[in-house]
Amino acid sequence: MTSPDHGALIRLHTAVIRLRRALDRERDRTLTPAQLTILTLLRDAPCGRFSDIIAAEGIAHSALNRLITPLIQIGHVQRGTTETDRRRVVLTLTDHGHALLDRVEEGIAERLEQRLARLPPAQRDAVLGALDGLEALTADAHAPDPPTSNVQ
Repeated sequence: MTSPDHGALIRLHTAVIRLRRALDRERDRTLTPAQLTILTLLRDAPCGRFSDIIAAEGIAHSALNRLITPLIQIGHVQRGTTETDRRRVVLTLTDHGHALLDRVEEGIAERLEQRLARLPPAQRDAVLGALDGLEALTADAHAPDPPTSNVQ
């Protein structure tokens, strides 16, 4: 495969940034983007261990605590421990949390559907066809950078 030209890479970057900004302006303010991501992780991996969420999101323990505490206080997330190790903290999405996540995701889907509907069918198909590649680009977003060689 040949490498994409520099201009195409810059266009991709610009398009992703503009789409993120547009969606952020239109988003439901009930949750922060980080809280939405955490609720999604908890839905997709029930009984998520605190340490696994920290690793998946690349955030500090204290940052996760700040994000999750309000969600626990209003009943969207429940904090507990594992039966085998009481020191391990696990988080689960409550029924209220599931309902909130469903409502917020429905709004996201509606806004994206409206945007996609404005595109010609070929462009819409191309955008949706690129999902696997875009997800793969972000799969290691929180992994540490590979070591660099200082050998000259």
